[in-house]
Amino acid sequence: MNKLLYTSALCAFTLFLGSTASKAIDFPEHYRTLDVHQEFTKQSTDFKVKNVFPFFLPDNLPGVPVFKGAKGQFSTTAQANLDPTTNQDITSSETLFGVEYVTDRCPKAGQEVYAMDQSFPGIHYSLIGNIVKQTQGNKTQVSNIDFMNSYGIPMNMGKNGCGVLYFDGSDFQNKPYAMKADLQLKYTFQPISIGLDGEFIISANNQVKPALNAYVVIPVTAGEGKGQGVIRPGTVFAVSGNISTAGVDSKVKGNWYVRYITAVYKNNSCQIAFKNHSATKFFWNDNTGIALDANTGTSTSPNNSSALQTTATIIADFTVAGKDRESIMRQVNGNQNLPVHVEDGDCVVQAALPYGDSTSNSATNMNMESQTQVVYIPD
Repeated sequence: MNKLLYTSALCAFTLFLGSTASKAIDFPEHYRTLDVHQEFTKQSTDFKVKNVFPFFLPDNLPGVPVFKGAKGQFSTTAQANLDPTTNQDITSSETLFGVEYVTDRCPKAGQEVYAMDQSFPGIHYSLIGNIVKQTQGNKTQVSNIDFMNSYGIPMNMGKNGCGVLYFDGSDFQNKPYAMKADLQLKYTFQPISIGLDGEFIISANNQVKPALNAYVVIPVTAGEGKGQGVIRPGTVFAVSGNISTAGVDSKVKGNWYVRYITAVYKNNSCQIAFKNHSATKFFWNDNTGIALDANTGTSTSPNNSSALQTTATIIADFTVAGKDRESIMRQVNGNQNLPVHVEDGDCVVQAALPYGDSTSNSATNMNMESQTQVVYIPD
């Protein structure tokens, strides 16, 4: 009897509080599940022939799957075998169960093989091994499993690969012998790095007229596959890279400053800040705003940038200070707000907020270029 069923579901554990000293939170354990159920009955007296069964992950996943663990059981059921002289139970059976994946071609359900590497050349990677021995007839022997792998095993199956469940078992008395697997495989995805890279000319001459804030924005959008120019719902856990700022105008004179903020916009604030924005990565400007103090000639109103609103979770924040035609390079480092879970409708933003002081002249223009990278794991 052959039965095969595989389904997919999404599980997510809640965040756990980390050290109160650092105010950090531990990395959340997000994973999907794949149910694999298989039963097979055979008669044999040795282990020469193994029976293999393919299983498949859902199509068009948002990233390369990573095996994280499993929960369930392997079991065997053997008929009783009695010694004809003493009437004692001499039942003896054994099965080596295995779960692995192959990359080049998949077996047919129940296919007989002598050696996996000979029948299916290419990469083989073992995920689970389990041995069940049975010495009591007319009973079901169960081996329970429940484990998680902290780092995970990437399952780079390619287009022609699949998961494989194999039964390498025998009842030594050649009686009908049932082998069964009921498993819930747990998997997540390899981290994905996406660039908040962009280049702008920005001005620090905002003492007498508004200048422009500059934004590089990547929307968070649910959908199939990895997507292009978007982030799939998941967990942003790192930000890195650098930003270069240079006074480029030959006549630039005076002090200039740029505050660089990397942030996650949540609670529909992305649509509010960037109304009718592009569905994929885009660039944006809005006014820095201005209000002059009559005595000092300097701005008295704060920048009203969307990156400073309460709906923006800031994950990196620093200010560069330059003078005249200086060039300044600065590394981008994440802060204690990481990791951050992002959902459909959110966006991840690299913002540049320029400003000057009373020394800045009308030619205080800078070239800024971001090479910021954010790294996330899809749900």
